[in-house]
Amino acid sequence: MNRKFTGQESLFISYAKALGIIVVIIGHYPWYPIKTYNPYIFHMPFFFLIGGMLATPIIDWKKWTSKIVRSYMAYIVIWYVVLAMCAVWINKLFGTRIVMIPSSISNHDYFIYPLTQNMHNNSLFLAAWFFVAYVLSISIFRFILTLLEYLRIPYLKAIICLLGVVVGYFSIRYLASLYKREHFWLYNLLCQIGAGYMWIAIGFGLRNYLTIFKNIPLILISIVITVTFVGNNTFHPLVMAWSDYPDRFYIHLISSLSGSFGVFSISYILSLLVENRFLQTVGNSSKDIMTLHLPAFVIADLMLSYLGYYDKGKINGVDHYIDPSAWPLYISMGLFFPLLIGILLKHIARLSQSPSIPDILP
Repeated sequence: MNRKFTGQESLFISYAKALGIIVVIIGHYPWYPIKTYNPYIFHMPFFFLIGGMLATPIIDWKKWTSKIVRSYMAYIVIWYVVLAMCAVWINKLFGTRIVMIPSSISNHDYFIYPLTQNMHNNSLFLAAWFFVAYVLSISIFRFILTLLEYLRIPYLKAIICLLGVVVGYFSIRYLASLYKREHFWLYNLLCQIGAGYMWIAIGFGLRNYLTIFKNIPLILISIVITVTFVGNNTFHPLVMAWSDYPDRFYIHLISSLSGSFGVFSISYILSLLVENRFLQTVGNSSKDIMTLHLPAFVIADLMLSYLGYYDKGKINGVDHYIDPSAWPLYISMGLFFPLLIGILLKHIARLSQSPSIPDILP
């Protein structure tokens, strides 16, 4: 199960993370030029699929626990606090309306309140919901994988994949509906974890068959499926953050896999043709970009408000100035600003001789 990737396969993973996070940036700006490949059809399942490709059984429990605490929990808390402070500061300095509500009015529930709000009480760190869901789902998956391997269960991969699909079906079919009726935050979190677990399991099942991503007939089939069913209004965006699956289980499973297949194929073919340092850097910085691309959008909002194109009073961290001519600015800011911050932080860490924090993303 501890399969080692070749140099080309590792390059493929880096490229997949790079293209995947660029798709996320594009999807989070309200206008984009290509409507057929709507990023919301597949961009969140895509990262869980990568997590499954990289998943291995837990060997050192102490080391694994330490990594969860340091690299995952501490990361979420630190960036939550930093971006909360940035939101308060920007609001005071520029008169913006960036959402930052640390707790409910009646209670000082600073820890549970962000979870009840799906981490959306801090609009500069909306990506926190993904980190929480990913950490929990990948941890559960690796724990079960370790247990099944220890018990020497036959047909382990088939069982893992089948179990993942069953969990995903229950989550999307029942937990999502339950959340829509009850609006209880825990149902939403459980649905996120269950759906994420399914895509992780499928990604795990694909890890020994990565060459399918250079199969021309399969690439053409995935393109035809996506273009056709988006065109006839069969495929609709899924909003995993709020357990919103309007097409139900089977259609969303097909659409997310079809959309993801296209990005994986481009990544795999590129890894066979060229070694691009910039794409590798973007892939290795996917954590920084996921965390900071929305604050970068706010900086773009402020720039445009200074030039007279946008009202500062409308800046809230979620809504942005919408215009096709502004699209390159927002996408560039969402990509390059986090890269710059990541480079600076890594440089500071080297100067202080502090150990670098491993990437939380797959």
